[in-house]
Amino acid sequence: MGPDTDFTADPAAGIRENFVELMPSSVAFSHIALAASVAVFWTHVDTARLLIWAGLQVVLLLTTSFARYRATPERFLPIWIGAEMVTSAGWASLVLVALADNADWQTLQGLLLLALMLSTLGNAAAHRQIHLAATIPISVISATAFALQGSGASRWIGASFAIALPFTIASGGVIRQVQSDLFESSLRNKTLAESLRSEGTQLKDANDQLEIANSDLDAQSRRDTLTGLYNRAGFLGLLTQAVADRPGKVVVCYLDLDAFKRVNDGFGHRFGDLILCAASRRINRVLRENEVLARQGGDELTIFGCIDDMKGDVEDLGQRILSVFDDPFLVEDRQVEVSVSIGLVWLPEFTTADDLMRFADTALYNAKDSGRGQFAVFNDAMRAELDSRTQLQVDLSAAFARSELTPYLQPIVDITTGQIAAGEALARWEHVDGIRTAADFIDTASDLGMLDQINELVVSKVFEFQRTVDTATGRPCPITVNVSPLHLDAMLNRVLGEPGVETIIFEITEDGIFSDIDRVRRPLERAKEAGIQVLLDDFGVGFWSLSIATQLPVDGFKIDRRTVASLAGNPSAIASVEAIIQLADRMGLKIVAEGVETSEQLALLRDLGVGFAQGYLFSDAVPMSRFAEWLRTGHRFAVGAAVV
Repeated sequence: MGPDTDFTADPAAGIRENFVELMPSSVAFSHIALAASVAVFWTHVDTARLLIWAGLQVVLLLTTSFARYRATPERFLPIWIGAEMVTSAGWASLVLVALADNADWQTLQGLLLLALMLSTLGNAAAHRQIHLAATIPISVISATAFALQGSGASRWIGASFAIALPFTIASGGVIRQVQSDLFESSLRNKTLAESLRSEGTQLKDANDQLEIANSDLDAQSRRDTLTGLYNRAGFLGLLTQAVADRPGKVVVCYLDLDAFKRVNDGFGHRFGDLILCAASRRINRVLRENEVLARQGGDELTIFGCIDDMKGDVEDLGQRILSVFDDPFLVEDRQVEVSVSIGLVWLPEFTTADDLMRFADTALYNAKDSGRGQFAVFNDAMRAELDSRTQLQVDLSAAFARSELTPYLQPIVDITTGQIAAGEALARWEHVDGIRTAADFIDTASDLGMLDQINELVVSKVFEFQRTVDTATGRPCPITVNVSPLHLDAMLNRVLGEPGVETIIFEITEDGIFSDIDRVRRPLERAKEAGIQVLLDDFGVGFWSLSIATQLPVDGFKIDRRTVASLAGNPSAIASVEAIIQLADRMGLKIVAEGVETSEQLALLRDLGVGFAQGYLFSDAVPMSRFAEWLRTGHRFAVGAAVV
């Protein structure tokens, strides 16, 4: 129902509308009644007076009709009531005209005609006030005229008839009320119908707009907001349809921008987004009409197309994509070289869209492992590797449930004395076929979302170990735990409530630090306040730099194993380590060398001034029980002539 519809309003507007519609017939009826009255009285009343009355009555009827026609809805009802009283008085004056010639019987006939006419008019009016205005004046005037000027029986018959006239016509009041109710109901129904038609039109328009909005929303939900490409859901929907339409004819390409994290960390995510958009535009320019490009998320893009020849078309697609990255990107006056690794899959046998995506992803990682900047096509060997990885996921979930995952400890040795200075907690899988290192399963654990569970397991076991060792040896042994900066806050919240938290050392990697150093600095400061030491892990590779290291509240560095492995006969590597040591000396920081495997490496590190080392030269990670035994017995490792 429209907001402007009000069925409780005064019915005057509806009555006026009805009058306007019926005015021609009403005027015609009034003139017919006037003509009938003249005909009745023509032979019994003075002709001149009768014609004068008739002329005046015509003028009166037309004037009052015009006044009602021009009246506003607010003033229409009072004007109509007044008009009815005036016209009623005009009709009553006919009685005076008749009685002036003592035409009693003819007057009675005229009054009968007038009663019929007025009753009809009253029924048409369908309004109580109008009914009274139409009957009371003629009744009063007629009764008075008969009583004063009539003679004989006609005087009393006429007066009685005139007095009874309102009551006679009033007997039709119930009928008139029913007519009024029906009229108002009809008016309401008409208004309601118009309102419903209007609202129906509005509802249809709203539904059309809603369908358009839903269509736009669905289209937007299938698009990546950054690049405008299809997103994961949109791509998978199109790929599913393509596989159903052309089974065995669809090639899928999964590509990843190599080392793109360095771009984000070095120049910021906004700059990285610009590079990604530029790369997407370049790729689109070399695609064919039936090939679709999408963004899966981050720096991962996917393509699918329909082909007829595996070897030719698949390899051609890979070459076309590689060629896009031959030239560097120029963004905001900065020239950046970016390479890409590509995984491709095409299988002549029927397979699902999800399988094609998995196979292409496997081929992508194979391309990365082979050196990056190239493409690899999915083959039987990769399928076997994928099956193995799938089985590994099943086995790893079961192993965690069976408590086969546990931390081992690798000693960090003082290379001056050979004593154990600390230990590094490393997750191990005590598999039935032998001990598996974290490198064998950590990526799979990440895919399964188990990293938080494994971290919790390691931390809990470390605190349990610390309590046992403190009781047995009377002195704590610091234990390092690997923590990504992205999870540093959560790890702090986990360990701060534990007793002996000061014996924990966090080893943090470079993940995400360079894009927001301030965000990382705050939890590091919290760790310092709690007495937790922090070491920068894998220092000497990646994006770790001396300038960045000086901005963070840390306690030392761990020189990366690849840097240690390159020391022998490599002046450049030696100079790099010397720079790290000089910085550490000025800042009062500790230095730990990782991956020490030979006595030559150990001697070089000692000569350079490195104080601590760990690696296979001393020991691999061992069960906690054996490490605890070393601590109880004061075990020392051989460190050459410097052992005391």
